Amino acid sequence: MTTNGLGARCQRRCRAAAGVLCLSLFAVLGSFGCSGSGDPPGTGGTGGEGEGEGEGEGEGEGVGGDENWDMYLTVDNMFDVYFGTPTRTTGEVVGRGTDWQTEYHYTAQGRYSTDYMYVATASDHVVAQGFLGTFTNLSLDKTTITGDPVWEVFPAGAYEATNPHWPDAWPPWTMPTQAQVDTAIAYAEANELWVIPVSPPGYDNDPTTSIAPSTSEWRNHCNPECTYDHIPSTARWIWHDSGKGMSTTWTNPLAGFNHDEFLVFRVAGAVGPVM
Repeated sequence: MTTNGLGARCQRRCRAAAGVLCLSLFAVLGSFGCSGSGDPPGTGGTGGEGEGEGEGEGEGEGVGGDENWDMYLTVDNMFDVYFGTPTRTTGEVVGRGTDWQTEYHYTAQGRYSTDYMYVATASDHVVAQGFLGTFTNLSLDKTTITGDPVWEVFPAGAYEATNPHWPDAWPPWTMPTQAQVDTAIAYAEANELWVIPVSPPGYDNDPTTSIAPSTSEWRNHCNPECTYDHIPSTARWIWHDSGKGMSTTWTNPLAGFNHDEFLVFRVAGAVGPVM
């Protein structure tokens, strides 16, 4: 997450503009800190990408299964959502986002009971980063929120086989391609490298939670205040902890740092505990 006054001004201008004009403002102002809104221009996938002040909305195409999903999420800074087998994604991206101030809403139809849901993420490596959301398998009437013990994460940047920039770090503001995500999933599965993400106490979606230096870190950095109204207050911000970050006013691993990005989070379609 990057925060500055110019970014907020750029965001307000962009919200008042439309289409090409909006993207042009980002192109002109981005090098001067326009990332304060947290959303460098991206491209929509099968599910579409949310725009403007409200929710990002999109619907993923079915693939022949009989299970449907409904999800609300945000990531500081970027994400792509996929479904797939334990070793690869199947089909196109279901949804994506590039603005941590937006609560994105996506659905996925006709998924298989054996599917995993994958959320590939990347950040700007500064100030803060995190992943917050709620995910419901409508067919099974089962919901998981971030912070539940059902999530796994793979730090793809930590391994030469999955980081094409090796031995350099994965660069900020850079999302992996679907092929790179597939390589990471297959490598993590073959080598049993999935780990449990970290969720520091107090970093949830409850604006009354008492954590220094403010009561709601992400909300207080929004201008005007952003809300994630469809995500339960008990959902917690999660991330991978490489053990190498430096804690500032934020608690590791949410304090801005490259914790071996890019990261791939996953949860089984049945939304059962990780064993």
